[in-house]
Amino acid sequence: RHSFPTRRSSDLGGALAVANIVMAYLNVPGDEDGDGIPDSVEAGPNHKPCEPPIDTDGDGKPDYRDDDSDADGVPDVMRGEETQVFGALELLGCSDATLVLPGTHSKWVSVRDGRVTGFSTHLTGECYALLRHQSMLARGLPPQDGPLHERSFDDGVARAQQPGGLLHHVFGVRALGLFGRRLDAELESYLSGLLIGDELRAQRETGAWQPASGDAVLVVGAPSLAARYRSEEHTS
Repeated sequence: RHSFPTRRSSDLGGALAVANIVMAYLNVPGDEDGDGIPDSVEAGPNHKPCEPPIDTDGDGKPDYRDDDSDADGVPDVMRGEETQVFGALELLGCSDATLVLPGTHSKWVSVRDGRVTGFSTHLTGECYALLRHQSMLARGLPPQDGPLHERSFDDGVARAQQPGGLLHHVFGVRALGLFGRRLDAELESYLSGLLIGDELRAQRETGAWQPASGDAVLVVGAPSLAARYRSEEHTS
């Protein structure tokens, strides 16, 4: 049994260090400088410990010690999802992939050569729950979620790609109900499509996912929720 060194995780700093440290301890032991971080984590782009370590934003801090390695001024956090990521890759026998882990805090993760190279978090599931049950939208929605209305869901995804912004599009859920353009039972699926569609739009804008180039995404999650992402991966 190994005791893995951990630290507060954000961006490509602590979280990626923890993820890669776990993999390194499992597969590539060795810590030449005795700092508690395996040589494979500290290695450079060609995985040679003698090379300078990867420093994405060029600020002089290697990624495994940088809490904002993309230099956007806002940390991101991963706490445990890396185990799902590497478990999925192990099952599939691959070391390069783009993955999405849908849920309360949806995670998009890029893995290259068996290492996490980037990730982003989206409050898709939490925002859906808050809007669905605690906002003024709840007045026009059924008390409980029903079966997915696929056409309304797809319409929500498509609407999220249009100009106007997510907050404007979300208010449209209320307006569509008021004017009788959609049945109440359809609106919950439309709202889900809006939020997931905005998440997909963000991935395309940042270049994390390029569907036009045939970039496939591995979906890791509960079947009912994962199905929504799978359908949009093939149609977006």
